[in-house]
Amino acid sequence: MYNTDSKRQAKKPVVPSFASASLEFGRWLAENHFDHATDRDGLTWDILVDASQVPDPNDAHGLLWQLKIEGSARANAEDLVRTKTLSVVEDARLLGILGDAVIPFNVRPKIYTVATPDQAKVLLSEVLPGYAASLAESSQTELKRMLVHRFIDENMKFGGKLCGR
Repeated sequence: MYNTDSKRQAKKPVVPSFASASLEFGRWLAENHFDHATDRDGLTWDILVDASQVPDPNDAHGLLWQLKIEGSARANAEDLVRTKTLSVVEDARLLGILGDAVIPFNVRPKIYTVATPDQAKVLLSEVLPGYAASLAESSQTELKRMLVHRFIDENMKFGGKLCGR
């Protein structure tokens, strides 16, 4: 905790502004091209890194940095055909139902915990290239098809309509 009393100095380093630390962190990710990746099918994914401070379970006065890494993408029917996730001939009915709706794709987040922002940068510089490489090496077609079906089910239940129809 920050205080102005010169006799009672802070025992741990203080981040004066969490917002400025987050901004610097986001800038570092963009400069190192850790914010986007393209899968083997050609769809571009945003790699979202959320850094937050959480209480240290071993130290009542300590804080740890929790890093949450999540991949997300958005695609419409044209993108799904371009990446060969859906076929114009075989999935014509499905494409007709989708219309011009935009489907969000999200991958389950991976969570890491470190003690300092410098350790966070080191960890991310090791983990993020592997995360991007795993997207580039593997085809996400089955995952994307499953999420398209789930999207349609969720939006069409109880007589609902998709925004593109």
